[in-house]
Amino acid sequence: MTVLLLLPFLFPTVITAVAQYVVLAPLGLVGTLPGILVGHTVVCLPYAFVIALGAVRALDPAHERAASSLGAGRTTVLWRVTLPGVRGALAGAGVLCALVSFDEPVVALFLSGTDVRTLPVQTLGALTQGADPTVGVMSTVSILLAVAAGVTTVLRTAAPERTSR
Repeated sequence: MTVLLLLPFLFPTVITAVAQYVVLAPLGLVGTLPGILVGHTVVCLPYAFVIALGAVRALDPAHERAASSLGAGRTTVLWRVTLPGVRGALAGAGVLCALVSFDEPVVALFLSGTDVRTLPVQTLGALTQGADPTVGVMSTVSILLAVAAGVTTVLRTAAPERTSR
């Protein structure tokens, strides 16, 4: 199962995009939002899987056993012990997947068709068709968002935890 989820890492993005096109075209999903979502999910899934797998392996199984021995059911252990333990990794995986998807015009080019234009495709088109100030504005906004996210992360990490009395 692990090998299957990591397969997109083995092939260049162009090969993955062509394979997705071959699979999604007969289903009528090329040029649709669900088709693009499937394509980006296939590209991003290995990144999220590796991060989540590392977080789950780092969990101490004694915590789950302790919760179970105290009467917690499987669902309660999942929601109250396991997920809080991997919450940061899942958030990081989500951010990384968003960045990978944002920087992936190849899959979007193959799967977007003529009706749906994603931001990476629009940016690539603006860069290849001449000087367009929109690309500079998008780059500036992207940098500002990255800086704001970094500052927020540093402030949240550096802030002392408050204890309730």
